[in-house]
Amino acid sequence: MSSTDPSAQERDIEKLTLILGGHICFQTVSAAVQLDLFTTLSRSGPLSRSDIASRLGVAEKPVRILLSGCTSLGLLQKQDSLYSNSPVAQAMLTSDSPANVLAIVIMAALHQLPGDVFLLRCYPG
Repeated sequence: MSSTDPSAQERDIEKLTLILGGHICFQTVSAAVQLDLFTTLSRSGPLSRSDIASRLGVAEKPVRILLSGCTSLGLLQKQDSLYSNSPVAQAMLTSDSPANVLAIVIMAALHQLPGDVFLLRCYPG
């Protein structure tokens, strides 16, 4: 880390933060992909948290956590109480998009510890 350039230090800290939290980011995206969140929003248009929970078959509290994670990653947009896909999620994470990378996410998820979607579905809410 360069001690003379604060912006370089900030970039280095941001890179380290992404490295240390990368598995959390991936697990969030993986859970959303496995639950078909992005395709659901693509086909329905903006939905509320309770509507998303109902459509995905998941209790509202874990959906709140998932939506918060996807929004903070820039994959969802929230306006008032409605969630919609960001442009990158619409282009890359919906099954209707010819440019989707869903197979890559699913393949990578197979090499992770199981449980992300299982825990979301089993949470009593």
